[in-house]
Amino acid sequence: MTEETSRRLIVFFLVFAFLLLPLAPTGQAKKMGEPPPKPVKAEEINPRLETVLVQLEIERETGLARAEQLAEAKNITMTEDRVTVVIEPQTGEVNSIDRNELGKFGVRIDASSRTLLRATVPVANLSEVANQVQGIGYIRLPLTPHPTVTQKTTVETIDKTGATSYHQAGFKGQGTNIAVIDIG
Repeated sequence: MTEETSRRLIVFFLVFAFLLLPLAPTGQAKKMGEPPPKPVKAEEINPRLETVLVQLEIERETGLARAEQLAEAKNITMTEDRVTVVIEPQTGEVNSIDRNELGKFGVRIDASSRTLLRATVPVANLSEVANQVQGIGYIRLPLTPHPTVTQKTTVETIDKTGATSYHQAGFKGQGTNIAVIDIG
């Protein structure tokens, strides 16, 4: 096998793999018979509540199990019938939020800074809290940090693709032309 043939074979393999990669199962396939979560209708949108929380509340009306399924699918931490959220005040100062009113809706404050509250809220009360408690500007899920790409990640990716053996054989892509086909 000549070097040119080897290069063509590698390029063909890479193009073929990139075309089929989007078709591979992701591990998040829906279970058979499990209905999808109900979409949020325009009249159900709440400008003070993150849309996924509105959807969670709608699913809770159907039953706790449905809400828990959605929470798991969306990577939302639910404990019993409660969800942890961040409450942003309208004025930028948490002192403007009526904490007594929060307590009437079963809200438990976990942490407080000058500008944010972290609390656990009964899922069934999310809209009421957002709409009826004075001083609330927005209720959202806590932000989740995501690691940045590092050299270790790149090395792990090379290992997962099986390219290490090609690299060890001296094939590192020198002189290879790559075509990107974007079908999206």
